[in-house]
Amino acid sequence: MAHVPISSITTPECDCRPAPDCITIINSGDTAPALALGILTVGDLVINYSDITGTADDCAAAAVAQVNTLAPSSFTVGDCCGTSDEYILQISMVQCESIVTSRYTVDVTEDSTAAEIVDSFVAQINADVAAFVTAADTGSTFTITADTAGCGFSVDFVSSNLVNIATTPNVASWGSHADIIADGGDADELADGVVYHSIDIIYRSFKFNPVAGCEKCLIPCETVCRIYFADNAGGETLFGNLVDILDGTDTASKYLAKITAGTTCA
Repeated sequence: MAHVPISSITTPECDCRPAPDCITIINSGDTAPALALGILTVGDLVINYSDITGTADDCAAAAVAQVNTLAPSSFTVGDCCGTSDEYILQISMVQCESIVTSRYTVDVTEDSTAAEIVDSFVAQINADVAAFVTAADTGSTFTITADTAGCGFSVDFVSSNLVNIATTPNVASWGSHADIIADGGDADELADGVVYHSIDIIYRSFKFNPVAGCEKCLIPCETVCRIYFADNAGGETLFGNLVDILDGTDTASKYLAKITAGTTCA
């Protein structure tokens, strides 16, 4: 399951949205997650274990700016351009903002050199006031780097004579105080200087759906509760406690259906 801000999760059948208390923050020293009589308790989250339908985890991560390298191909000095008399690059910002697309074209002649083509692309991109990347000349190639770390871009199109190499993948920030507050978490519950891993617990819940002849009818919905665990020794112990419950390792849950195979967070 790809993570999205919890406030934007909805199911079309019943428009169920997790309430703000569906974000729970667990710090070192807090009470360990527990399963007793089929009831899972994690902080202030209390749910029936049998209602859990799935989980997803995300590890704390610092944002990393995406970098791509582009190089004119099918090219030797004095014999330019391969099969085309122009080089084209089209890129789109696909995260952090509304989608923005930019297209850059370099016209060439048989006397053009790779360095001249690179220079033209770099000048165009860096002069574009709407650009969301910065270009750098590296000789016969050039790089484009996202202006904002964690806000990736896509290379939608390059002409056949331009080689695109994904050099450094985008990494979005996850688990910082700013991330959690933007997700609806309570700033007062966050420990100073600590980042957080998270586990989403997806479980069945119910909503009143009055219909003729049935004023108390309920319809099932899926709710997502996100639990943040401090990325330190104490927090990771509690994180491990919950994973053991969810994957059947814990004695209290080993006879129940396994919900997850574990977590990738260290």
